[in-house]
Formats: sequence, C-alpha cells, structure tokens
Amino acid sequence: MHTVTPDAIGRSGDGFFLLLEAQGLDSASLIRDFGHSRTWHPKVGPGDPNTIQSISVTTDGSAAQVGDLAVAIIGQDSYGDNNQMSLPEGWTSLGVEHSALDNICYRACYKIVTTPGPQAVTGSWVSNSCFVAEAAIVVFSKGHSAPAAPTNLRVVRG
Repeated sequence: MHTVTPDAIGRSGDGFFLLLEAQGLDSASLIRDFGHSRTWHPKVGPGDPNTIQSISVTTDGSAAQVGDLAVAIIGQDSYGDNNQMSLPEGWTSLGVEHSALDNICYRACYKIVTTPGPQAVTGSWVSNSCFVAEAAIVVFSKGHSAPAAPTNLRVVRG
C-alpha cells in the first residue's frame, strides 16, 4: 500500500488529482514515451467564436511496443458548459467529468498498445465557450507479462 498526499490548492482553483494503480509494469524502466499538448486563447464566455472543440496529443518519440500500457488525460476549461467529452475510439475510460461549472472537464483513459511506434489520442466535446484545452499521454513499459488493465483510479476534486 502507498500513501499519496496531494498538495493543498487553497480555497480556490479548478482541478482534480487522479491516482492510477496498475500491475504488470516494468519497474526498472517504467516510462517508455510521453507527450503533451496545450491550446488556449483569452476567456470570452458563452458564444465564443473561437471556442475549442478538440485537442490531440502524440508521444514525442516512437518507443512504444506492443503490450505496453498507454494512459491519456484530456482536460478543458470553459465558461460553465456541461460538455459531453467523447471517449476516443480504441480507448477505455478511467473516469470523466463533463461539467465545467465550478471546475474543469476531463477524460482519463487507457489502452494496451497494439501497434508499435508513436501513440496518439484525440479528445473532443461540444462547447460554446471553451478557452483552454490540454492533453497528455504516457506509455508505460510492460513487464515480463502484459500489463493488466488498470484496476483503480481515485479522483480527488480540487
């Protein structure tokens, strides 16, 4: 058992703290590849003509191998929308928060790599006021046997 204590964010701020537990990973060389993407513009509010509707992220390299575990998180902030964040095709949901009222929206998901090389994911939603979107992907090296599907995702609302 592990104890994890997230930093206190104070009395204000949007966000979630997600903790994922997975077995069957290579503890000697845990992370094989990763990537990050962010897009934004100044907050406008409802009716934003430049509202963001999707974001994509690809691993920085091409080191992923068949059987590795890929985990992605997609987040966006909008002006109080209730956004139905899609589940990217071929991925399994770990958790989702659709409401941007008093917080941010996110989708956490995973897949077992079936094709070696760069890994990518695209998240999309419907919003009339999204002004920032961020996505990250990480590929964990499998151990001697294929990793099991993640078994536990704990979410702490911030």
